[in-house]
Amino acid sequence: MLSVPIVIRTETIDEGFLSPRTDTIFTYQDALQFLLETTRKFIDLNYRSDQFCFLIHQFIPSTAGALSFTKPNTHIVRIDSTWGIVEGLYYHPYDSFEYNKNNTNILKKIRCKSNYLDINDKGTWYLKKAGINYDWAQSLTDEQVRIIANYTEVIAKHLHNPVNVMFFINKGNNYPNSTWFYTKDEISDIGTIYNNFLSVKNKVVITSQEDF
Repeated sequence: MLSVPIVIRTETIDEGFLSPRTDTIFTYQDALQFLLETTRKFIDLNYRSDQFCFLIHQFIPSTAGALSFTKPNTHIVRIDSTWGIVEGLYYHPYDSFEYNKNNTNILKKIRCKSNYLDINDKGTWYLKKAGINYDWAQSLTDEQVRIIANYTEVIAKHLHNPVNVMFFINKGNNYPNSTWFYTKDEISDIGTIYNNFLSVKNKVVITSQEDF
């Protein structure tokens, strides 16, 4: 399994996207240490052995990552994306797109992505400055937006459920590396790219000092 670098993620009966995970792992010893330490922590938190699990997968390098949301029988697909490792969507600024298959229009909200998650030669995930060539650059091409939207629509129709799908994208390649993961998360008002955020479940919008 460690003939290539890996990432180990965890899942519990009541955890979402932010369950414990490793950075990129290269050795058996580091993998075993994480498995043992994390198992002990879960047991200390009174989880039974059937209430948590580990997901081990090859590390997928990417120049950008995306989360894409749609519902069955709708023609609008919402996509959030940023440079680097897709986990950067949980913490850092990102671009938002809405693709409407009825008229092939793409609505865009391109934000300044001054920082993003990258990996160094030791496998550590770290915060990297984007630089002037990338901070305001669109993190997905229009063709990538269309392809991701089409994939997401197919998955939603097949499952007969709203889906939130994770994608990895390589520079210079219109097709995603991998349609890697999905959840059946619901977003109440698809179609407002300024107000809804795919990577955050409990949202509080602050518009005044009183809200804060």
